[in-house]
Amino acid sequence: MNYAVPVAVADAVPSTSATLGTVPLETMLQAPPPPPAPPLPPAPPPVPRVVFGITSINVPVLDVLPPLHEAAKSGDLRTLMRLLGPSGCKPSCDPDALHDGESALHLAAVEGQHAACALLLERGATLTLANAKLAGTICTGWLPVHGAAQSESPETLALLLARGAEVHTRTRIGVTPLHVAAFNGRLASTKLLVSRRADVHARDRDGFTPLSNAQHRLRDCPCQVEDRLTEWGAVISFLERVTPMAPEERRACAARSWALHVASRLLPAAEQSHLAELTQLLDCFVSDVDAADVDGAAASHAAALAGHADVLSLLLSRGATVDLRTNLGETPLHFGAREGHLAATTVLVERGASVNATTKFGATALTLARRGQNREWLAVTALLEAQG
Repeated sequence: MNYAVPVAVADAVPSTSATLGTVPLETMLQAPPPPPAPPLPPAPPPVPRVVFGITSINVPVLDVLPPLHEAAKSGDLRTLMRLLGPSGCKPSCDPDALHDGESALHLAAVEGQHAACALLLERGATLTLANAKLAGTICTGWLPVHGAAQSESPETLALLLARGAEVHTRTRIGVTPLHVAAFNGRLASTKLLVSRRADVHARDRDGFTPLSNAQHRLRDCPCQVEDRLTEWGAVISFLERVTPMAPEERRACAARSWALHVASRLLPAAEQSHLAELTQLLDCFVSDVDAADVDGAAASHAAALAGHADVLSLLLSRGATVDLRTNLGETPLHFGAREGHLAATTVLVERGASVNATTKFGATALTLARRGQNREWLAVTALLEAQG
């Protein structure tokens, strides 16, 4: 079968191309060219990133920081100690030295480096030094405590407050640390500030309260959520609950909630005998050493239960209540004696623990030691009998 296109008069073909009518065959077999691509739309203008409850100031980020500032920002305590010199001596360098308007304390605070903040303050860094990088902007008056409220570390904020930072301090546009914590979704920091009597009704220059700041960030902010730790919904719920309360009721509610956070940090460190970590945490939680979990157990109970005499000594030296009771009336001595921990029991007895204290079920430490018969229970019973 011949599939060739017939040609009526071969000699009439002007070229080697076969034709059908007046249209060359090659043209018929070719696909039509694609239509031209439409021009790309112009790029939309960048959406301003929102931080602190205000549009951020676009300040160029320097690639290299001075050693002091870099160590503070990264929490490099060894380098900080080398740069600042030994404790009790005049610092080898100025702890308030500014780089691009910021001190080392500003950087350590906003990065949540609480141990670095503690070291800088010990060496003379100034809590009330405003961030000169933001001078002349709407962020004028930004202090380290504002940076700590913005950070992911409530421990850093607690440390600065314990060292004298003012909970009610404001920037030029009236932003308080509570505004900053709420806007950035820092639930634990929000609870801490309210427990320290921060004004939940405070309004900034634009009329925003801490609650409306959090609501704005959750619903109206054009930016996307970048931080998995932020908890705007929980912050809103907490502030909506406590704002209508009377001041003392509000403070007590926040204090109890804050104590649960503190206990969640102190108890594991005490139970596992992480002395260095515990020491740093106690520097932050100066007034919360007795913070208890939902069962009423504090770090001292955890240390006694695990038999860590050195941890108990540290906690008691920092103000822990020696006869602090759980919800069932148990003291640390009950825990130590029941588990047969002689060293821990000895520390508690020497610090004045009551050997006759009873639980809600009438048990003394001696009763629990005899009942448990754990580890060095014979020596523990002898010690307690001698005290009774």
